[in-house]
Amino acid sequence: MVTKKSALADVGTDCQSFRAKKDQELAARKEKKVNTASCKCSGCRSDSELPVLGAKADVVRFNTGYDGQGGALTDGAADMRWEWGMGDASGPGSVSNWSPATIENYGSPWASPPPNANYLGLGDAANGHYYCRYRFNLAAMVDLSQFHLDVNLHADDQIHEIYVNGVAQSSTPNGAGLLPGGGFGQDAKLHIDLNNAWRRCDNEVIVQIENIGGGPTGLLVFNAVEVPPGQQEDPCECNCKCKTVEWPQLRPCISVKWGDSECDCIESNDLEVLYVTVCNCYANASFSNVSMGQIRVTDLAGNPVPLLPDGTPSVQVVPSGPICFGDIAPCKDEKNPSCVTREVALYTRGAKAGDYRISFDSVCFTVCQHTQTTQCVVVSVCRD
Repeated sequence: MVTKKSALADVGTDCQSFRAKKDQELAARKEKKVNTASCKCSGCRSDSELPVLGAKADVVRFNTGYDGQGGALTDGAADMRWEWGMGDASGPGSVSNWSPATIENYGSPWASPPPNANYLGLGDAANGHYYCRYRFNLAAMVDLSQFHLDVNLHADDQIHEIYVNGVAQSSTPNGAGLLPGGGFGQDAKLHIDLNNAWRRCDNEVIVQIENIGGGPTGLLVFNAVEVPPGQQEDPCECNCKCKTVEWPQLRPCISVKWGDSECDCIESNDLEVLYVTVCNCYANASFSNVSMGQIRVTDLAGNPVPLLPDGTPSVQVVPSGPICFGDIAPCKDEKNPSCVTREVALYTRGAKAGDYRISFDSVCFTVCQHTQTTQCVVVSVCRD
């Protein structure tokens, strides 16, 4: 007999080789390119109106009086992003009108600002509650659960509350015991890490300032963490820090059925067909290449079943493995799980009456989680 080599095997090998070669070729071409598309893109409709934050170094953009070039605006200039409004003690909802904030540093006894921030001057104001807000979007590549703004604040006279998307930070672990707090003196700095309640679009941080001593009032916000230029990773490059994902424990559901009636019991000398079913009870994950390495029959303590004189087990499953179930798709709803069934024979010969354990060992599968995400980048078109 002449055995012909499968042409399909050659095609598969050739495809793999071609793909690997093409991957290397494209990776080499990419390394020679010098322009990187900006990932300061959230996909929100307000991207053209609000700043998009994403990298660690972006915390400076949250500073009051930041000039966008690493320095600070001077007195009389309008802040690039911060707004202010007058309200009462009830909260931000009491503000009827928001206006661009103006830079005004009254000097001593106010604490000296750092080089990349300056005070929002709210005027020689009467006692009461003043509100300053900063609105922004978060880049699509940002993990909302990990994003935070680590900042310092000074205010005249004190910071009554800070709201992140409506959540009062005094009610969260990071702000409990800190608010009200802070002041305008050099030693009256309030340090807080804003690390909760973020969303992708239209984030809003509002600082509530209480003026209780008359005279001028103002707010200074500046970054608490300095990111040296040499340590500023380009967030638009995939400088991935390889880490292990903490997966939840996902496993298929296994069930066994047999018999055409409830009276169809397994006898000491019998041959029953067992229907082994593996189901996927998850709507957003599939199981790939599901297999059972071995099916074992033991007593309830896990001991081997008694052997017959010829050395074979008195109770055994045929075949004992491996058994392949293939891929199992996600379930549709509670009444429609996704299942695959295989049949095996349970063979008994002179078996003692009692209960036996059937163990499914080395159940192997790959979990494929079905997710959908949106990412975007920004490119600039130059004027001709």
